[in-house]
Amino acid sequence: QGAKYAAVSGLGLAQIGPGGYTVRHAEPSAISLCPAGGKLWIGTSDKGLLSYDGRVVKPELSPDNFAGGAVRRIVEGTGGTLWIGAERGVFRVTEGRAERIFEAEDVRDLYVDGGDVWAATTTRGLLHARRDERFGWLVSSVAFEQGLPSEKAFSILPTEEGLLIATNRGVVTYKTSAVAPRI
Repeated sequence: QGAKYAAVSGLGLAQIGPGGYTVRHAEPSAISLCPAGGKLWIGTSDKGLLSYDGRVVKPELSPDNFAGGAVRRIVEGTGGTLWIGAERGVFRVTEGRAERIFEAEDVRDLYVDGGDVWAATTTRGLLHARRDERFGWLVSSVAFEQGLPSEKAFSILPTEEGLLIATNRGVVTYKTSAVAPRI
């Protein structure tokens, strides 16, 4: 709605203006934000998913919907879908219901591009998931053995050439190869 907001851990939802900030909702566990569907979605460390409509903050999904973990990243998908990068996996929220897409410990960032879902984790590196009609969600790991400098990945930034992945040992570029695999 044209305003700027921040989720400030230990403080809550803050609206940022020219003269500083105003706390719109005191919720110390607020850690992530995503504007989608006319609402501002708020991820928390222990209260699940909240929403803010410009006037009122209300609970949407409890932490149990996310295996009891923190909601660290929220991404808007197509058709009103929200993608959640949480402490215990990647979830898809559709029509008010959460579905675990795949289990992963300590998801820190999430990037969704069409049917591709990328998750940065601090335990398994970069995870790439894609849905197969026959087998369901297929997940592969890009970690130390595949060229990542560390299995502790924290952030994903899409670029024209591929993805920039921030790890505890530096930033790397990941791009798909033009060479087809051979058996």
